[in-house]
Amino acid sequence: QKNGLHATTMEDIIRASGLSAGAVYSYFKGKDELILAAVTTSLGTLRALLEPLLKAEPLPPPVKLTERIMSTIDDFSKREGYDLKRIALLGWSEAQRNENLHATMRGFYAAFRDLLAGTALRWKEEGLLHDGASRDDVAKALLASYSVRSRGSYSRRRRSKRYSRRPRRAWRQQERPPIKPHR
Repeated sequence: QKNGLHATTMEDIIRASGLSAGAVYSYFKGKDELILAAVTTSLGTLRALLEPLLKAEPLPPPVKLTERIMSTIDDFSKREGYDLKRIALLGWSEAQRNENLHATMRGFYAAFRDLLAGTALRWKEEGLLHDGASRDDVAKALLASYSVRSRGSYSRRRRSKRYSRRPRRAWRQQERPPIKPHR
């Protein structure tokens, strides 16, 4: 984590794990396989935490659901001794050169976007989104905001109040915001 995934060697990983080289290599042929397994496990766990929120009955209004998703991502990312958000960002960066990792992450985000589109459709049916709001556009916007949060490209310490309130302010300034106020 200190030097980035690309610069980290298997020897670094073995030393940090406290395991023998034989033990590590009995599970993983190399660093790429280990990274893929770690990312796959993390994304699977995150999906298992988020999916019930998106399929809840009754479905919370957009702002409440977004708060729950953000809270779930924050809680999932808390680890003692390391920063999972930093590791997620490094994993995303590594996916730019590793085709297997790229395909895995792309599949996760596509499936999550589809769940968000289904959620947006339910909001439209319940009258919580304007009729003109595209469920796919809403899903893409939500996915982008959650992805930024889960990758940790900004932290609570660095994030300004102006930045964190920008989406709500932009929606309020539009003639017809995509999300209707909660009744």
